Amino acid sequence: MTDIYLSVDVGGSQTKIIYQLPALPEPKFLVLPPTVEEIPKTKLDNYMSRLGWIGSPSPEQQLWVEWNERVVVLGDFAACFDPQDRIKELKYENALWKVLGAIGLIIETHKAKFSTKKLLTLELALLLPWNEYTDRLRFEEQLKLMLAHFQVREMVLKLKLVKFLCRPEGGGLAAVRIKQKGLEWLRSKQLGVLMFGHRNTTALYFERGQLKLGDSPLLGFADMLDQVVEMTSGLDRERLAQAIFAARYAALDKVYNPNYPQTRHPNWGECVAIQALARGAESGWGIPKDRGDK
Repeated sequence: MTDIYLSVDVGGSQTKIIYQLPALPEPKFLVLPPTVEEIPKTKLDNYMSRLGWIGSPSPEQQLWVEWNERVVVLGDFAACFDPQDRIKELKYENALWKVLGAIGLIIETHKAKFSTKKLLTLELALLLPWNEYTDRLRFEEQLKLMLAHFQVREMVLKLKLVKFLCRPEGGGLAAVRIKQKGLEWLRSKQLGVLMFGHRNTTALYFERGQLKLGDSPLLGFADMLDQVVEMTSGLDRERLAQAIFAARYAALDKVYNPNYPQTRHPNWGECVAIQALARGAESGWGIPKDRGDK
């Protein structure tokens, strides 16, 4: 029997993880920040020695992976090491470290259910952008190599990948529609799928049941944020995104009204979270509107 069943979406906004263990009655999930940063081992050692005993951070707040003399810090912990913006990098390369980190977190969270002295088995499902889908075999080969011997935090682990399933992003939307309509419907139609993500916008085209074309340009939500940041002083991508979602949640009753079939948007100018982004005075330039010099 497989020890860990794991499904990972290495999105640009968050790393979403669903896992199932034979001893658990139902699947569990983890959500981690997407940040990944490789650092020298000495930098990690110096940080931990300076930190000493200060509080008791959870494993996901202090997560790192070691393999082949390389050290990669993940999620919240990466923020302690001045991480670079890697949203434009290939997903499958960073996904290797994220999968290893997720495995370590799962095993540490459920220590009583594992014996790390034996070779553990893994079944993995992974989503990749269409433009990286052809890299799935390379990903699988590299992951098998890394799983043979790696370390997450203080745990040395060995796993065997017994099954690997990779699907292009957006494929799940097509699968839901096919389940609703049936295979005969798919084989008699042309089907287009659009998936708007944080990093990519993915387009898939099916013709008579066959996936004919696909593309995943870097035109996601993050690209829109970057365009706004370039035209505005004093903002960054994370702060702007937080304000947008805070405004959306504050206007839920207006935005998601079942009486209106079309998508509706809040009045952004009236949203407190958006107003808080302004750094100057009421005029927008730190100059009072009424100065007396008409």
